[in-house]
Amino acid sequence: MTPRERVLLAMDHQPTDQVARGEIFIDDELVKIFLKCDRVNFKKRREFISRLGLDAVCLQAGFKRKPRENRLPAPADVHWPDMDRWQADTDLFVFVLLDGPMGWGIRLLGFERFMIQISRGGAEIIDFVHAVEQLNIELADTACRKGGKGIIIADDIAYQNGLLVSPSQLRAFFFPSYGRQIKSMSAMQMPVFFHSDGNIRQVLDDIVTAGFTGLQGLESAAGMDMASVRRRYGKRLCLWGNLDPACLAVPRDTRNVEDQVRRIISVAPRGDGLIFGTSSGLYQGMIPENLKRVYGPKLLNRV
Repeated sequence: MTPRERVLLAMDHQPTDQVARGEIFIDDELVKIFLKCDRVNFKKRREFISRLGLDAVCLQAGFKRKPRENRLPAPADVHWPDMDRWQADTDLFVFVLLDGPMGWGIRLLGFERFMIQISRGGAEIIDFVHAVEQLNIELADTACRKGGKGIIIADDIAYQNGLLVSPSQLRAFFFPSYGRQIKSMSAMQMPVFFHSDGNIRQVLDDIVTAGFTGLQGLESAAGMDMASVRRRYGKRLCLWGNLDPACLAVPRDTRNVEDQVRRIISVAPRGDGLIFGTSSGLYQGMIPENLKRVYGPKLLNRV
């Protein structure tokens, strides 16, 4: 079974030969430390991913020129480095990451100003969300034509104790836009995952209703319990993440690491509807030996 086939089966809630695995982000500085190299290029990233046995790669957007101040980038200025090589030279499932309106709004306007804009409602926030929606649909089309296989819409709508804004505000301005994006991307045969840090339990039903294929993140430190989400949404969402990245940044004994991994994969021991990984990616400061234990064949190859 190839990595692409494994991820497709997991998303389709079918049994896999081993648990699919992937990370939403991989820091080049961590790759340097792990591989003991001075420079990271496509070959080194591919080697790192191969050493961990990942089945999916998530490509972050690059910009051909810096976006104008307080403006969304032009679609033609966005690209995903080495996408053609990830598609042609590997058998990985290639996701591309797209920012949602919360992410873009905070980045362009600042947190306080954007929160005020949401609270006021009206044409200003509606127009902004629509602009992000149109940008993402165009970018998804470009990614699809260049070989991308799936989309992650990343929008950090929550913090550890709950949502940044009320569920009603998200339902008024954000979720209808997510739904329209998913409809367009599904027509391109692109499955769409949603990513957010924090505690998003109040809007899990909305994530399902919008039509997302899966949910990436499930931050355990914010109270997102993989088992309870699986019990309620296991046939409607492919779950990806839940491993606390902090556990990879401090020394751990073997039993502790194994317990962390088994806790997650036990919710879907046949691999159906599950992609194993951290809630937010791999960063500098994580201990290579911990990565080797977590992603070793002893644990994840047993389904």
